[in-house]
Amino acid sequence: MPRSKLRPKPAAAVQVDFTPLLPATVRSDNTIKSHLASAIRRCENARKALQVLQDATREVETRDRLDNFEIQTLMSKRNNLVSVLTAISQEFDAAAKAMIAKAAG
Repeated sequence: MPRSKLRPKPAAAVQVDFTPLLPATVRSDNTIKSHLASAIRRCENARKALQVLQDATREVETRDRLDNFEIQTLMSKRNNLVSVLTAISQEFDAAAKAMIAKAAG
């Protein structure tokens, strides 16, 4: 009779419950508590600093928008003034040419 090539199954692993060996309560080390408290304080300080920076950024962005609006308004007024001065200059030039032509003629 031919032999099977299948290997026999290993025996089931034995499970051991270590729960009764563990202490009922796990006590935290005072050093760990101190470091944790320090980390929490630093995290809170970092959050406050971040909030201050975000507020300052918003304020600068608002001022920047207002400054851009003011620059646009001033540029518009400048362009209008240049247009008026150009028109006046052309009128003076035309008047001067007319006077010279009348005097010559």
